[in-house]
Amino acid sequence: MIAIIILVALLWANVYESMTSSPYDMVQEQAGSIQHIHDKLNKVSFTEASIGSLQSENDQTTNQINQLQTNMPSPAVDSAYPPE
Repeated sequence: MIAIIILVALLWANVYESMTSSPYDMVQEQAGSIQHIHDKLNKVSFTEASIGSLQSENDQTTNQINQLQTNMPSPAVDSAYPPE
């Protein structure tokens, strides 16, 4: 019984401690996360070739979607000929 009480007290203290970060600590954590994302984004570079390739793939996907929409059955057909 005492072991259970001690275990509950330790768990509660651990949860309480993690919830009581000071505003300064929270800002420092956020600044670190922002810096990490900034560093990752700085490594990304686009060249004319990569932009052209992305544009070509985008155009191809758009054409495929348009063709699919063209080939879809019309909802008017379903309303004119309801299933039996």
